[in-house]
Amino acid sequence: MDDARPHRPTDAQRKWVMEYYGMGATQGDIAKVLNIDEKTLRKHYREELDTALINVNHQVAGALYKRAVEDGDTSAIIWWEKTRAGKGEKVDTTITHQVKTVYLEKDEIQAIDQHITDIIEHED
Repeated sequence: MDDARPHRPTDAQRKWVMEYYGMGATQGDIAKVLNIDEKTLRKHYREELDTALINVNHQVAGALYKRAVEDGDTSAIIWWEKTRAGKGEKVDTTITHQVKTVYLEKDEIQAIDQHITDIIEHED
């Protein structure tokens, strides 16, 4: 990482950062490949880092949409129906928790009660 020369991103580097960050590469890994530190990466590639996942999701959704609508791909249609159209299997999740008995002194109960009252009043 040569701090003597300022980093000047090229269009190709900007595209590469957006693609690889969108695919899940870490900022640390990207900075290593570009031979810059992470602070420099964030300074010069802020827009790419902020929009990478949005762009990748758009591309994937577009490709999936094309497969479902234009190509009639059954698995793409099913996936779309389950995830985007809200027609997936409904899962009933029941959570059980073991209860532990705790004995509190009167002043501890009053402190908890006051804390809960403060929270409720703060929400209003």
